[in-house]
Amino acid sequence: MKQTSKTPSIRAILDRVAKGELKVPQAEKLLREISVEGYAELLHTKVDLHRRHRRGVAEAVYCANKTADQIVAIVRKIEESGQNVLCTRVPETTAKAVLEQCPDLKYSPVARMLYKQVERRTARPQGLIAVLTAGTSDIPVAEEAALSAELMGNRVVRLHDV
Repeated sequence: MKQTSKTPSIRAILDRVAKGELKVPQAEKLLREISVEGYAELLHTKVDLHRRHRRGVAEAVYCANKTADQIVAIVRKIEESGQNVLCTRVPETTAKAVLEQCPDLKYSPVARMLYKQVERRTARPQGLIAVLTAGTSDIPVAEEAALSAELMGNRVVRLHDV
């Protein structure tokens, strides 16, 4: 796995253990996250921190039935790994609660998405993506698709009520 500026190196983790700043179980968890396993185990969620390396884009988190506290924990773990944050289907009231704890995120009420772009280009665009809707009631889902594609490094054009 390529180390990012926010991902601790194995040496940094071991140095913290040697200095007594980090206990062995905590170090073991961090080492598992940056090594072969690539997952962060939260009490409620298993966050895939290696998806970017396997698929070219970071994990998108479906948040329709998650609490604000669960989303905050997931977002912080993704931010620690230095990846883009993409949380879909976030109700506005939940988004407001998350933004109180994570003010550097952006929220699109139309797309119902919380996001933070860290990496400018994550995928290799093959051309222009057109997102079309048959009517205005399709706009929220279309905007979710368009914004997701943009955050993954693609060029997007939106055409509504075609």
